[in-house]
Amino acid sequence: MIDVEQTYVKNPLKYGYELPPALFTDVIGGTLVRAIGKNWVVAVTSIDQDKLTPWERLSELLVDPSQLLLYKVTKLPVNIDANLVIGEGMSDQRRAILRAQSKSNHQHVVLIDPDANYDNYDLISLFSIFKRRFDTARATAIIGLGKGKTTTALGMALEAVLQGKSVKIVQWFKERNTGDLTWAINEHFFPAKLKKPELMEFYPMGLGFFGSPNMDRVKGEQAYAQHRAKAYEGLELAKKLVFETKPAVIVLDELLDTVAEIARNIEYPLIELDSLKIFLAEITSQNHTEVVVTGRRTIPEIVKWFKQSITIDQVKHPWDDAHQGAVSGLDY
Repeated sequence: MIDVEQTYVKNPLKYGYELPPALFTDVIGGTLVRAIGKNWVVAVTSIDQDKLTPWERLSELLVDPSQLLLYKVTKLPVNIDANLVIGEGMSDQRRAILRAQSKSNHQHVVLIDPDANYDNYDLISLFSIFKRRFDTARATAIIGLGKGKTTTALGMALEAVLQGKSVKIVQWFKERNTGDLTWAINEHFFPAKLKKPELMEFYPMGLGFFGSPNMDRVKGEQAYAQHRAKAYEGLELAKKLVFETKPAVIVLDELLDTVAEIARNIEYPLIELDSLKIFLAEITSQNHTEVVVTGRRTIPEIVKWFKQSITIDQVKHPWDDAHQGAVSGLDY
């Protein structure tokens, strides 16, 4: 049986959102992972105390709880000193004030209200989300050509962490944070912010973006062989983590984009399609770990190993404007 749901949403990475409840928590959670990893102070304001409960749990897990400020408000709060402000259930007046503050204080603001009109906001992000359920295997695919896939996967991982469960995140293409990186990947710093950093562990298995003129870290005749070897090393590591450490969730970030027939933007496969099919069959045969896979798309040959796919297609994002690039702490 295939069950399909489609909805257009506004993504909360800048100023506005409209999301189904399940995806709301995931995207906000993924954003918090990066913001806190960057050492930002994040403020969450809500008129409903129940909406703050998950973030109260996160505050208890943080080494420095002052990184996460929680406000239950019914009237306009005072000026909030934070790098990122998340506002839920705000009045039109309060939304306008938050927006004005964000510009004057260089804050980023997430406004959570599906009934609000954000059309005149200059940094709105708009996505189309398409959910397909297969009711077959255990894995979830988060796919699409734009921003939001890894962010959503990180949010799903954070939900498990808030319940005290362990999460492993294996990443292809992305590198470990060292002194000579092209860019810092802020989610990698998040576990160190936790009292129990072992709850969320990252395993970046990449050497940069294969074939990219600026972000490929290896050059020369051996570059392809090195990328390919590293990609297969990631497969073996993922299997070992699932069957030996048995985490509650494993995120396989950008795994699908290592396969040329799926990604369509790499000339040679880093992982062969047949190898991926064998891997998916093996890793979904167990029943103790939820598997989350990200990448640009799925194809019919691998669909049977997924219980659902969530397609996040970028309709509009601030980086579409040449003057607004990706933001460290939100986008990466």
